[in-house]
Amino acid sequence: MERNFFGKLLEWMDFKNNIMHITWIVCCFLFFLHLILYVINSFIKKRCETQVIDVHENNEFNHRLAEAIEKNRVTEVCWVLNSRPELINEPIDCKGYTPFMLACARNRAQLVKWMLSKGADVHKKTPNNDSVFYLAVFYFIDNRSEVDCPCIRELYYAGADINAPNCNGYTPLQLAAMFGHTPLVKWLLNKNANLTGTPHPYAIADSQGHRDTASAIADWVQERQAIAM
Repeated sequence: MERNFFGKLLEWMDFKNNIMHITWIVCCFLFFLHLILYVINSFIKKRCETQVIDVHENNEFNHRLAEAIEKNRVTEVCWVLNSRPELINEPIDCKGYTPFMLACARNRAQLVKWMLSKGADVHKKTPNNDSVFYLAVFYFIDNRSEVDCPCIRELYYAGADINAPNCNGYTPLQLAAMFGHTPLVKWLLNKNANLTGTPHPYAIADSQGHRDTASAIADWVQERQAIAM
């Protein structure tokens, strides 16, 4: 009887020890699990905060770069893009313009030439489907007081497509005819700009009352026909 009692007591103590042992293991597991989750959560939170800071800093950086191009601060722009050349073909403003597009749109010939030497993409278009050549042409048309637009020449000799239409389907030649920019029309024609587009550049110039421009187009066509004969 005594033995039976002590035997059961020992069994009960072993069972209790096992329970305590298991409980201790479970507690340790939960503790380490909590610790791991805490570390992961802290890492994710820190990462998110860093990304928010990076985005904010990048926005400020891009804004300063765009402003430097706008104000033609050549040395500053070159210094920045020398340190981060990948930005030349990356959008940096709310319109989706790259530094190269901004330089073309503002007739920054020195910057355009320098960016071309650094790998600027003459075929990349804006989100509105405007080519860099179109941007340069639009600037020249919009600033009649400027008798020269070296950006157009730089882009032409760099292989830009002078016939690439904008989002409305107008080529640079059609645009120049629409606004009666006779010198630009003549230059584009001499560079073999496409005359087969519809509506015809002559019809566009004539319909807008730009007689000189329409006459220049008609004369050029007649000269080419005479040469062909």
